[in-house]
Amino acid sequence: MPLAHVVTFTFSPDLPAGTLSTLADRLDELSEACPGIDSYRHGPDQGDRPGNADYAVTAVFENEDAFTAYLTSPDHRRIVAELIGPHLVGKSSVQFPIPLG
Repeated sequence: MPLAHVVTFTFSPDLPAGTLSTLADRLDELSEACPGIDSYRHGPDQGDRPGNADYAVTAVFENEDAFTAYLTSPDHRRIVAELIGPHLVGKSSVQFPIPLG
């Protein structure tokens, strides 16, 4: 059964310039390299609502195994360790099955 994954990130105010652009490039590369991804979208908040997170990723995986492979891939771990984790002040995520038909 397909699985949806939604995650939002809130970063510290001192996020270095260019970090979100680098993050976007690396996420594009990651999504192209990981099998089992049906849909993958991400981007920064457009900034018109106070209190929103700074960045979001939405993805649909073929199944839970594909999602697990994505989460545990060395590239995903590197992105989290190098670009997200050092600047993260808040994160929220949810995964839910998408019934077929």
